[in-house]
Amino acid sequence: MTDAKPFRLEEATIDELHQAIKNGETTCVAVVRRYIERARAYNGVASVLVTEDGAPVPEATGAVRATAPLRFPTETVRAAAILPDLDRYEGPPIEFGRMEPTASDPAVQQQYGMIVGRPGAGQLNALATLNIRGERSVTCRGDFDRHPSEGPLPPGAPPVCEMFRRLPDALERAAELDAAYGRNPDLDMMPMYGVVFSFKDPFDTKDMRTTAGGDAAYDIDFPARDHVLVEQLRNKGAIIFAKAVCTEYNGRAGDPGGRHQPEKVLPSVLGYQRSSWAGNPANPYDTTRAASLGSSSGSGVSVSANLVMASLGEETRASTRGPANHNAVALILPHKALLSFNGGAIGADIYCDRAGILARTIADAAKVLDALKDPEAGYSQATRPRPCPHPACRSRWCSGRSPAKRMSCCGSPRPMRPPRSAASRRPPLAHCRSNKVWSVRKPAVADPYCGVAFPLWHRDERGALRIVEAIVHPDQPCALQILGYAP
Repeated sequence: MTDAKPFRLEEATIDELHQAIKNGETTCVAVVRRYIERARAYNGVASVLVTEDGAPVPEATGAVRATAPLRFPTETVRAAAILPDLDRYEGPPIEFGRMEPTASDPAVQQQYGMIVGRPGAGQLNALATLNIRGERSVTCRGDFDRHPSEGPLPPGAPPVCEMFRRLPDALERAAELDAAYGRNPDLDMMPMYGVVFSFKDPFDTKDMRTTAGGDAAYDIDFPARDHVLVEQLRNKGAIIFAKAVCTEYNGRAGDPGGRHQPEKVLPSVLGYQRSSWAGNPANPYDTTRAASLGSSSGSGVSVSANLVMASLGEETRASTRGPANHNAVALILPHKALLSFNGGAIGADIYCDRAGILARTIADAAKVLDALKDPEAGYSQATRPRPCPHPACRSRWCSGRSPAKRMSCCGSPRPMRPPRSAASRRPPLAHCRSNKVWSVRKPAVADPYCGVAFPLWHRDERGALRIVEAIVHPDQPCALQILGYAP
């Protein structure tokens, strides 16, 4: 007789998942299938259009998610019902809600213009793309992502799909893990074994659409390689399951300058978290409310609603703290010098952005942080360079260029400045911002990947001024690799 409860995936911790796998209560495939079922049940459209007259709109379908196309509500809300004294408004025209074909795939539609949360929607719209064959890319959608065992691709398939379809989707990867390790995974080598992750959409994922929430007719909508943190988790046994809805291109509404001016205004009661491709997420506690005021809202919602077990978000100011707070999930947000958003992401700002770990519990978030530490290289820091991916890159950057011209900016994290010595009074390299500059002395030798080594001033752990040897890589010119202290 035992008091042990049967394993239940919802609200489970990483330790509980691993114990259930060891006990034979579940498998990686069963876990992924359960999350797909939950996405099919709860990851639908959570908002309705706000129109001038409140009249219904025709039925429309959206992109395929969790093996079924999105269905959009036909009812709308009359603008005067939420905008008091609208009949007295004399400002610029309002951009009322409407359904339109997407630029990415004109065969599917999305909500544009003014929207409002749907009361009791039972849907959250947290995940933009799921790693399921046939729906994980628009470029290689449907039969263009046919498994290699099923024969050649149909006529008209983009050539890149021949490579893309060789990448296993989430279910296939789960089956590989089950076949290789069964009930006895090596959790020291793979501490994230079977843990299902979502990622804020700007994180590069080689097996899923990555557009930072943007809707455009991309020739190829997936990257050639993973973000360095995604790669680290994948190598540690994680299931790369979904891309989370986020504020488009990590930003929000604003005036970028230029000659174009808006012709209409767009009132919003749902914060600034919208994607023109994926739509707007909802708060799991009240679907009429914003998921958060931070751009990693889909990450917070997907963890809170048990659509995934953990998620990586990104923050400039409050983009992960907001979602953690508004959706009641745990967050570890390291300094960017420990865990950087840089390393393969759309819109990464090396000076400001950092990656945040969202999970059900602090203990789980800590386990993810530990898993992101490489045994030899340490954490995937902003100071860790990525080598040139192709010889053409080396030729482009290295041929006929002086060391100064190979470097467009200097250094992160920013060190404390040394005393005003003769060395530190020398002018900085070309294009370096005066408030972001390492004090640079004469260049040293070039490395095999076009990097140029420089001795730099730095304060060590005791606060003493030292010289550091570093390499600047031209394909990521703001990333410095610290080679060691010079005597």
